[in-house]
Amino acid sequence: MGALFRIIWQIALLRQGPQALPASSALLWLALGSHWLIGVLLGLGTLPLEMAMLSALVGTLLMVALVHGLLLLHRRHSRAPQTLTALAACEILLGLFAIPVGVWFNMGGGLQDIAVLLSLALFGWNIAIAAHILRHALEVSPGMGFLFAVGYTLVAISLGGLFLPPAA
Repeated sequence: MGALFRIIWQIALLRQGPQALPASSALLWLALGSHWLIGVLLGLGTLPLEMAMLSALVGTLLMVALVHGLLLLHRRHSRAPQTLTALAACEILLGLFAIPVGVWFNMGGGLQDIAVLLSLALFGWNIAIAAHILRHALEVSPGMGFLFAVGYTLVAISLGGLFLPPAA
């Protein structure tokens, strides 16, 4: 298990690609379930439990659908298990960093400014990781990987927002 965590950390540091992970359906399901759970925990900072669960489910399903679509378009669908496992695992890792940042933000005061900066840094790191993973999975240039990652993120945020209640 330690070797798996090292690979995920190396992917998050942009040192290895998703191909370093085993193409395991059990690992994929574990990653997707954990991705949903981290999404629920993150959502509980601003949403009631039912909405946090729905929001996390939508986020996980959107990741699966968008990645499958990109891989199908590029005729690389066989890479779906490793690509999705890498994306989900890295988003879980970033989510573990984001949970305390969300708590600091909700505490208010001077911590809010620091929490906003840390949130932006995590958001940028997430884009960089997604670009790195998609570049490897789709066999495209780093620039194209970045464009796919930004597009993937914008579509996920836009579609995900359709399932949430309007802000009060």
